Order: sequence, then C-alpha cells, then structure tokens
Amino acid sequence: MRYNRPRMLTPPREEEEVYPYRRAWGSIVREIGILTVISAGFYALGVVGFVIPERIFAPLNFTLPLLTVGLWLYFSAWKESRVQEPRVQLVAVMVVSALVANAIGVPLIGALRPDDWLASAGSFERILGYALTVGLVQEGLKYGVLRVILWQEGFRNRLDTLAYATAAAVGYATVTNLHLLADGLISPDVLALRLYTNVIMHYASSAILAYGLSELRFNPQVFFIMPVMIFMSALVTGATISIRATLTNSGFVLGIGGTRPLLGFVFSVVLVVTVLFLTAFLYNNAERREREAVEGD
Repeated sequence: MRYNRPRMLTPPREEEEVYPYRRAWGSIVREIGILTVISAGFYALGVVGFVIPERIFAPLNFTLPLLTVGLWLYFSAWKESRVQEPRVQLVAVMVVSALVANAIGVPLIGALRPDDWLASAGSFERILGYALTVGLVQEGLKYGVLRVILWQEGFRNRLDTLAYATAAAVGYATVTNLHLLADGLISPDVLALRLYTNVIMHYASSAILAYGLSELRFNPQVFFIMPVMIFMSALVTGATISIRATLTNSGFVLGIGGTRPLLGFVFSVVLVVTVLFLTAFLYNNAERREREAVEGD
C-alpha cells in the first residue's frame, strides 16, 4: 500500500508592512529618466543628420512641453491615487502653480528683462543677476503656492514637501516651456533640449525648496532655514541659465552636429543628479536625527 507523504506545515511569513504613501523619489527618478532619454534621442537625430519634416514642427513643438506634465500625471498623480493615504492636493498645487506662473511669473520676468542688462556681464555677475531676478521670482512664487495651499496640515511627513514641490515645479515649468513657443517655429530637436534644461532646472531648485519646507515644518527651531533654501534654489536657477548659455555658445565644436547642445545637455544631467543626490542625503540625515531623538527619549 502506498501512502502520500504529508506536506510539512510551515508558519506563514510575516507580511511586510505596507508603506501607506507613494514613494516620491521613485516617481521623480522615472520622470526625469524618461525625459532624459527622449531629449537624448532628439539630439541623436540631429547628430546622425536626420531631418524632421517641417510640416510636423508645429504639432511636435506643441506636444513636447506637455510631455512633462503627462509623465507627472501618470507617475505621480495617478500612482498617488492608488496608495492607502494619498496626497490629495497634488493636482491643485500643479494647476495653481501653472496659473501663477502665467499670470505673475512670466510677465514679471519679462518686465525685468534680465537678458538685456546681463548680456555683457561677467560669469559671477550673470549667475547672481539671474538668481536675484528669475530665480527669486520663480522660487518665491512656488513657495507662496505651497505655503498658502498646504501649510501646515498638508505636510504629514517630510517627503510630502518633496512630492508637492515637484508638483509645483511641473506646473511652473510647463507654462514657461509653452511660452518658449512664442520665440518662433524652430526644429523640435533644438527645442527639446531647451525644454529639458528648463524642466531639470525646476526639478532641482524645487527639491532644495522642499527640503527647506520640511525643516521649517518638522524642525522649526531652525527658523532661518527657509530664506537660505529659497536663495540656494534661486542660485541653482541662476547658475543653470548662465552656465548652460555659456556652454552652448562656446567655441568648442566637434563632430557632425557639434558639441554645443551636447555640453548644455550634459550639464543639465549632472546638475539634476548632483542636486537630487545631495537633497536625498539631507532628507535621510534629517530623518535619522529624528529617529535618534525619539529613541533617546
């Protein structure tokens, strides 16, 4: 007679605790990564000599600025709706930031006309000049939107500030990118790199702004942190505008398509990687300090 061997009963594995929030860093990396690949693809088309038909310039140029918000809606807004405790004001922050950029930011910077009086300035003066004009206007408006809509109950944990600051960055960057279309009909491969730099600039500066908000909300003893972080985010904006213009207008040209656009593109990639890496370090360090303080009580 044949008997079936009984199966061993194993205790069920302890289920991993479900993280109730969307992981903001993962969404940011995916959005920036896809934008980087697409922008690199457009640059490659120019290098190999592929000519984009002029009849599709207009629809393609109009689509490119909306790509950023499309990626954000999928990886951030839609993914947010599928977690246990979503950040419910994300779309509101993005829309209000876009409206503020269109109604105040773009017209104010246009009235200041920094390109005119910084054209003949030295490198340091250009960085500081753009930081004190374009940078402070953009970061000040984004900070105002976040402060009015969300302070304080909207920030339940430190990474809430990053998620919402990214929403503000996407809204503001999309509007300024759409305004670039007013410069005239240009080749989409050229436009794609300009749009990419602008988006990366807003992602990087908003990450710094987010860290300042997290400290102001969860470590209010450091009362001076917010003005410092606003200035630092504005300085990133000033450096991005000035250094990229210097690189793309330099005389260093090699290859079929030249290296001027490539230098600006590489600078944008290095900028966003560096800023996000440093900001992530600051976030992790702040969270570690909080855990140690709780354990020490």
